[in-house]
Amino acid sequence: MSNAFAPSHPVAPATDEAFHAILAALADKHAELDARRSDLARQMAALEQELTCLEGSIRVFSNCRNPMPASVATIGSMGPRRSAERSEIADDALRVLRDASRPLSTSDIVRALCTKWNVVLRPLEFRRMAVAVIAVLRLREARGLVAEVGRAQRNAVLWAAISAHDRSRHP
Repeated sequence: MSNAFAPSHPVAPATDEAFHAILAALADKHAELDARRSDLARQMAALEQELTCLEGSIRVFSNCRNPMPASVATIGSMGPRRSAERSEIADDALRVLRDASRPLSTSDIVRALCTKWNVVLRPLEFRRMAVAVIAVLRLREARGLVAEVGRAQRNAVLWAAISAHDRSRHP
């Protein structure tokens, strides 16, 4: 049986200088590869965070029923799906307001919805969600289900749910 690593001719023993040079080169290469691995690990962590945010946004805008829609392109389309999304946002926002012990700002409502849906939104997605919440609450306001009851810091709208008792007294 032949040994692939056995020298075909005798090898002179390495000198201390050559040995240290080889060891230093191997250590340098190890450090270089370890640094690349660390960089890739950071990139992977950043990508995982981006994917988590994106998946959370997809869940929010895909009616929170499917973990991942068949096509991301359908998220922003008009039609019954969009109507269902808005209806779910409106229903959940109304529940948040009814459960609250005080008036809530739009940002407070969006944060509560994100917690309920177990999603993390990036700032731009958060603002878009806030715009959607304002739109559905304005529609509910016209129906007498919620009311703008004041303004908070930076002129943020404060919302409160109108109880059935209050609605019946003021038709």
